[in-house]
Amino acid sequence: SYGKIVTVAYKRTNLLVSGEGEDVIVLFAPKGSPVPVIEMKPLVCFLREKYTVMVFDYLGSGFSDNYHTERTLENITNEIHEVIQELGYTSYTIIAQSYAGLYSLYYANKYAGEVKAVIGIDTYVTEQIDNNNFVEDAKFIKDLRIDFHDSKVAQWIVEKLAVMHLKKARNYMYSKKDLQAYSLLASCTLKNVMLLNEYNCEYENFETLRNISFPSHIPVLFLLSSYRCKMIYRWHDMHKKLLRNNDSKIITLRGSKDLHLRQFERIAVEADVFLSLIK
Repeated sequence: SYGKIVTVAYKRTNLLVSGEGEDVIVLFAPKGSPVPVIEMKPLVCFLREKYTVMVFDYLGSGFSDNYHTERTLENITNEIHEVIQELGYTSYTIIAQSYAGLYSLYYANKYAGEVKAVIGIDTYVTEQIDNNNFVEDAKFIKDLRIDFHDSKVAQWIVEKLAVMHLKKARNYMYSKKDLQAYSLLASCTLKNVMLLNEYNCEYENFETLRNISFPSHIPVLFLLSSYRCKMIYRWHDMHKKLLRNNDSKIITLRGSKDLHLRQFERIAVEADVFLSLIK
């Protein structure tokens, strides 16, 4: 199942709610995911045994509406909060992956009274924008999408890469239907105006969070990839600077940037241990 549609202010958001636990976890999928409700399924499957887990397709992705607003942190977090409010959740943990770490940092400061804890899976941090290689890579990806958005060959390649991406998930088998939907919508991201707009807003989004840390009453668990700790100077220290709560922790997991697929079982275990300790 691809979940259900929730309409807020004439905008339709597709989401999946799974599990019946008392504690609620909201998953923030990585930017650019063609269908977050599909991509995050392995992690959802392991977390739902004990928690109520919600994952959604951002506006402009998956089965949600294309709604042309500037993809600033303010607009994105407002949209997320509207959906969470519609479901009636008033206290929850956020688990954010990759670039969505910026969303979680902004969100936790804006809605600090609702967020119980934050778990970041190899999340982006503001200091990355000071790295010339990171800036050049982001520009390259953006330009590539613009140059090849009408190319049939590029669309075919993206579809194949999308399937390979999901198959990184160990001990989880996506259905044929999931793989087909994910690969088809992946090729559509080449023409996704909202995603291109978010690339345009990227520098502003990083700068918005310059010198911002998580609120002192919110415990944070960072799960960092061993690859990035090795390849990015001060990766561990850049994350440590964001922490102000004494119960916060940083754990390094073996693997590359796709930890939510390669290490979803370990992430679920570490999340459960962390949330049990901070109760």
